[in-house]
Amino acid sequence: MNTSKTRLRNSNYAEASASICKSVLSQRVCNIGILLVTSAQIANALPVYEPFSYPVGTQIAQKNLGTGWAAPWTSLIGNGSIDANAGSLSYPAASVSGNKMFFEGTPGSGINTYLFRQLSAPLIEGHTYYISFLAQNLNEGRQFFGLSLYTDSGEELLIGQSSYSPNWTVNRLSGLDSTVGVLVSNVDSSKPAMLLVKLDMRSGAEKVTFWVNPILSKAENGSAPQGGTSFLTKEDLGSVLGVRVGGGGYRNGINPTNHFMDEIRIDEKSPFADTRDFDGDGLNNYEEIHVYKTNPNKADTDGDTLTDGNEVLKLKTNPLVFTKWITSDLSILKLKLGKDMLRYKLTTNIGANRFTATGLPSGLKMNIETGVISGKPTKKGTFKVALTAKNKSNVTVHGVILIKVS
Repeated sequence: MNTSKTRLRNSNYAEASASICKSVLSQRVCNIGILLVTSAQIANALPVYEPFSYPVGTQIAQKNLGTGWAAPWTSLIGNGSIDANAGSLSYPAASVSGNKMFFEGTPGSGINTYLFRQLSAPLIEGHTYYISFLAQNLNEGRQFFGLSLYTDSGEELLIGQSSYSPNWTVNRLSGLDSTVGVLVSNVDSSKPAMLLVKLDMRSGAEKVTFWVNPILSKAENGSAPQGGTSFLTKEDLGSVLGVRVGGGGYRNGINPTNHFMDEIRIDEKSPFADTRDFDGDGLNNYEEIHVYKTNPNKADTDGDTLTDGNEVLKLKTNPLVFTKWITSDLSILKLKLGKDMLRYKLTTNIGANRFTATGLPSGLKMNIETGVISGKPTKKGTFKVALTAKNKSNVTVHGVILIKVS
C-alpha cells in the first residue's frame, strides 16, 4: 500500500470525522484526536464487531460494547427508539451472542431515527472489506432501514431496505449511474436474513458485491450474489469513517417501520468457507474450524498419530480425543510358502511394550517384547490373526490382520 498516499488521505481523518460530527451528528459526538493511519493500525482495528449484548429494554444510545470502535454510539437522533431486545437473530455458520437491536419508527412522514458510531480506524483504499449484519423487517414497513457507511463526503452506502422495495437492497451509492439503480435482492425483508457486502476499495472506482443469505459453508465463488452482479462506483469513496444505523418512520401515515438488527461485523477476512487444506489432512480449513473444531494447521490435532481426516472420514473417531490405536498396517499380509517373510513390526500410539499374536500360521512367531513377526510359513491358507499390545500402565489396544500364504 502507498503509505504516503494513505497518510495524505487519512491524516485528515480527525478533521473529516469532526466534519461528520458537525454535519450529521448535530455536534453530539466530537471528541476526535489526530490520527495518521497505517496498514498496521487498520489490522489492529479489525475486526469491527457489535453484538448488541446490552440489557434488555435499555437504550443503545451512548452504549459502548463491541470491538473496533473509537467511541460509544451517539445520542439518539430523531423521535423513534433504538433499544436492546431479548435473544439473538441467528444464521447458519454465523456465530452470534447476546441480544439484538430493536428499531421502532415514529408515526409521521419524513421523521427519521438514527445512531452513529465512529470506527477506531477508517476503511481505506488498497483493502477489501466484508460488511455484514443480521436483520428482519417486523411489520412490512416500507420506509428505509439499515446500516450506512459514512466518508468525509457523507453517506455513501445504505445496506438494508430502501423506501422503494419490500426486498433487501443496497442503495444510496454516491456517484452511482441513475440508469443502474439500486441492487435489489429477491429476498423479502420480512424474513430474518444475513446481509453481506464485499467492498473492494481501490484507487478510483470501488467494487461492490452484495449477498443476501450467502452460503457461508461454500467458497466465496460458490455462493452467487443475490443483489445482481458486482458493480463499480463512479468515484473514489475515499475513506469510510463510521456507520449509521436506523431509518425512517411511517410512510404516508401508514406502514410503521420496525426492525431487528444484530451482529454487525466489518473485517478483511472473508466469512465464506476457506476450502484450502493447509495441513493436508483431507479436511478443508472451513471444516476444521467451524465443523470439527480441529486445528487447520496441524494434521493430527489430538496427537494420536491418526490424521484428523482419517479419524473423521474413515475411522469415524473423534479427532479431538486421543484414540488408542494400532498404527501399523493392518491390511492383508501376503507371504510365500517356505520363504522368509519381510519384517513386520506391530506399532501403536500408546507406547506398548508387550505384544501377542494369536492364530499365526505355522512357522511364524512374534517377539513379545518388540512386536516383530518373523519366520517362514510352512502351510498355505488365509489366517486371521488377533493382535494385542499393552503398555506399562496396562492400557491395551487390539487389532486383526489377515495373513495369506500361497
